Amino acid sequence: MKLTVIITQERAGYDCDVQELPGCSVRAGTLAELHETLAETVGVYLWDMPAELSRPQLTVGEMTIEATPPMPDPIAPSSDPDVPGRP
Repeated sequence: MKLTVIITQERAGYDCDVQELPGCSVRAGTLAELHETLAETVGVYLWDMPAELSRPQLTVGEMTIEATPPMPDPIAPSSDPDVPGRP
């Protein structure tokens, strides 16, 4: 999903608003922290799990990012002896 973000530099760090997601905004001390927080916030907003973002580095200003749904964790095999197919 392509999203437009507006990043501004403030005295205490950076603010980011996601234009397509009402109320979705984040604040962090560094751009690296902002990237991590943005991925988590957008993912939880859309899919209840942190997302992957296409842009490895964020910059101040308006930019387009692409958020992709997180890959679900593979289901661990059951250790229950009553589960069919288990030795």
